[in-house]
Amino acid sequence: MAKNMMKKTICLAIAVASACASLATMTACETSKPKVEMVLEFNEKTYTLEYNLNRNLTPTTARHFLELVDGKFYNGLCIHDYQTAAWYTGVYEYKEDTNSLVYRSYLDAVKKLEEKGLFTPTVWNDEQKTDPTYTLYGEFSKNSFRVENGSVRNSFGALTMRYTSKGDFADTLVWGQRSDGNGVSSKEYGYNSATSMFSINVSSVTSGFNEYCTFAELEEDSVEVLQSLQSAIEEYVESHVDAEDFTLQTEATINEEDAYAHADVAYFSTPVEPIKIASMKVTKW
Repeated sequence: MAKNMMKKTICLAIAVASACASLATMTACETSKPKVEMVLEFNEKTYTLEYNLNRNLTPTTARHFLELVDGKFYNGLCIHDYQTAAWYTGVYEYKEDTNSLVYRSYLDAVKKLEEKGLFTPTVWNDEQKTDPTYTLYGEFSKNSFRVENGSVRNSFGALTMRYTSKGDFADTLVWGQRSDGNGVSSKEYGYNSATSMFSINVSSVTSGFNEYCTFAELEEDSVEVLQSLQSAIEEYVESHVDAEDFTLQTEATINEEDAYAHADVAYFSTPVEPIKIASMKVTKW
């Protein structure tokens, strides 16, 4: 009898310790500097870039991006707009046989994540937070967001969340979370309308934005990797096409799923030899 009682006591102690360890692990999962690995593919070669996100400076944007990455939303998408200072991605797949861009439904993806408890709304159509827009609260000064201890630098390789023009609907009022965490306040939809699109800074000039959120910096060890991709593109252009023919003016629909703005046509400088996101994964929460 005593032996059985002792055995039960030991088992209970182990169970409690195990539960505490699990709770500690879950609490420790979220770090101040999450990490993401992005693998870009160009001309049958891959380039692995490691990123640091700053949860202290841009907590909402970091969480939003991590949720999309963890949900594998970005895998297979392409650089759809190839600009001198920045490459834009996060929206379209490239269809090589027709040299066209195919939109990937953001709303379908995030609603599926939400059903699993893996997506966190930050903007709503109502003050009671019952009707999410599924867009992202803008963590930048134009949206009355302030960070006292600096900001994430838009240095070489940095990632910045982007959004399309909302025209006359930009001033529409929605409800976004307050930066101090105390409830919600009315916000202009234009500044709180980002979904999945982001840009990669490929300029050597470090700049800042007051109406876009830069949220991730390229790790020092990955700088040469991104530079080698740039060199590979230059070599491809020299041996395959004239520089002006490396991109096509590709027609695509923007604001296709937008609740306020009308769908419209835009033209992007899309590389004829696709630069794709082969994969993205969260390596540290």
